[in-house]
Amino acid sequence: MSTDRFAEILNYLSAMSREIGTFRTETNNRLGRLESRMDQLETKVDAGFEEVNRRVRLLHHKFEFVHEDLTELKVENRDLRKRVEVIEKKVGIEDL
Repeated sequence: MSTDRFAEILNYLSAMSREIGTFRTETNNRLGRLESRMDQLETKVDAGFEEVNRRVRLLHHKFEFVHEDLTELKVENRDLRKRVEVIEKKVGIEDL
């Protein structure tokens, strides 16, 4: 192999090495930016889940109050029906 051909191959390999180095640098930079964006997205998703969990707990608490009120209303309704039945029996009104 001639010295010129050998020098040409070395120059080609050197150019390839620089191109690969540039490609590696660009790829690492892009991956770093992508990783940063993913971290930001993860933070937003976590915050969103926390907000959803907070709202679910709040709604659960409110539904417990509604359930308690409904239970009280059912008891009152049952008591009122019994009282009406007693009054109807006293007055002599039959079931409609």
